[in-house]
Amino acid sequence: MLQKKDYIKITKEILNNKAQQLMLDQIENFYQLEQKQLKNDTYKIGDYVKLKKNTLMHGFGSSLEILDLCAQQGLINKDFEYGAANHKISHCVSLWHIKKNIKLADYIVNYSGMTVRYDNNHIIVPYKKFDEFIEKMRNKGYWSLEAESSMETRFMPSLAKDSNKLQMAFIINARDKACQKLMWYNLLNDEIDIDTVFNFMHFNPNNKPKNPKQPSHMEMFKQNRQQDDDKRIAYIMFGIPKNMFEGILVGRKYEKNKKILNRIKQILPNCYICNLDGKVIA
Repeated sequence: MLQKKDYIKITKEILNNKAQQLMLDQIENFYQLEQKQLKNDTYKIGDYVKLKKNTLMHGFGSSLEILDLCAQQGLINKDFEYGAANHKISHCVSLWHIKKNIKLADYIVNYSGMTVRYDNNHIIVPYKKFDEFIEKMRNKGYWSLEAESSMETRFMPSLAKDSNKLQMAFIINARDKACQKLMWYNLLNDEIDIDTVFNFMHFNPNNKPKNPKQPSHMEMFKQNRQQDDDKRIAYIMFGIPKNMFEGILVGRKYEKNKKILNRIKQILPNCYICNLDGKVIA
């Protein structure tokens, strides 16, 4: 398991100038925050979870080994240990950023729906609401309409996809004042200049979208930095300390498995466990 000194050494080897300094500062923020006591939300069995503004979520599959590792060292991007993989963002953790208070049950229904593009509009149609949406669109005069699973459905437990590989997600407290410094180091933070941000990104400018009307990944990223309401994602440099974990969302298969639920409680005894109905079950 890598230690703080290892992460500092790797950062100095792979990053330069401002990007290096930001990452070194964030590593220090991580280890300072790890020592603090946060005011996490607590619930009783049967309570419905409420996601407050600046709560984060992160789906991580079904591996109890990964859960165990995160409980020991926090959620740290694996690029430091294994080198940058073939994905668009490196050395940062990707998280779903709750921008306004919402019940977990409602949030799950929304993201379990579909992302719909018609002409130049992008919206999320909630779970089981697609037929109603089509009916409302009959008189809109749109030229084209495409629908696909939401990004959240691809990476978190959902009502629309009961996959064996998508059974757990962290619910993370980033609301506490002590977390504000760590949260500043977000690639979508407009205060971080775009040239520095590009050190953590690996978009191929030659890769054009199949639909010429759709923006490229790079153009979408720039748009997200400009549109606060659309920042569903946070790309936090380095990682999230383990004391920010306050709950675990489980899919239907794990909800029915008492052995797995007991194992989760052993690994993270101070976290509540909730299901896709948004209800605390342990």
